[in-house]
Amino acid sequence: MSSAATATSSAPPAKPKEKKAEASNIAVQAAGPTPLVMQLVVDRSLTQPVQDGGWPRGPLMSQAAHAAVAVISRSLDQSPTQAYISSTTGALESMHKIVLVTSPKQTIRELSSKLDEARQAAANAASTAGQQDTEHFPLHHLWIEQPENIPTVLAIAPNRKPAKLLIKRSSESTSSKILHFEEAKKSVKTDELVLICDVKAETRRK
Repeated sequence: MSSAATATSSAPPAKPKEKKAEASNIAVQAAGPTPLVMQLVVDRSLTQPVQDGGWPRGPLMSQAAHAAVAVISRSLDQSPTQAYISSTTGALESMHKIVLVTSPKQTIRELSSKLDEARQAAANAASTAGQQDTEHFPLHHLWIEQPENIPTVLAIAPNRKPAKLLIKRSSESTSSKILHFEEAKKSVKTDELVLICDVKAETRRK
């Protein structure tokens, strides 16, 4: 028997866990990258009943639209935004947005400042490593309604939900995250953002 044949016959069979991990990796590769999404964070006080100082639904929708357009304009030179609004790939007709409200323990201005600091920290870390992090930690825009000077909605540029930005499960560590949310129908911690709705543009035509 040749040495090649001997080496082949003596190789240990793959373990079940290794086969499962390999199959999982193949599935992830086949699924492709995480879809692009834009997060819109509404100031909690504005979502209260009108009699309690909240805003009507129509004006709130306008504020979200203002913030979304503004952040698209600010990030138009970045590839995720370009892909998000691409008409050649069909992305323009299938936009995905998540709408949230701020935490009772954090104002929308504080959230904006925290996002600025985190983005700068990510950029500094990437620069030290000789890389670019602009696509991994997205820009955001806080819309401030004038002449009232009221911050209303914070829009985060299209992104693929980078780990540094947000989590979905309250069981995960939250020490290094910024946006924390659960679906509104589930139990939500008081210091977390609340998911109001998860809208895909293509579903609105049905």
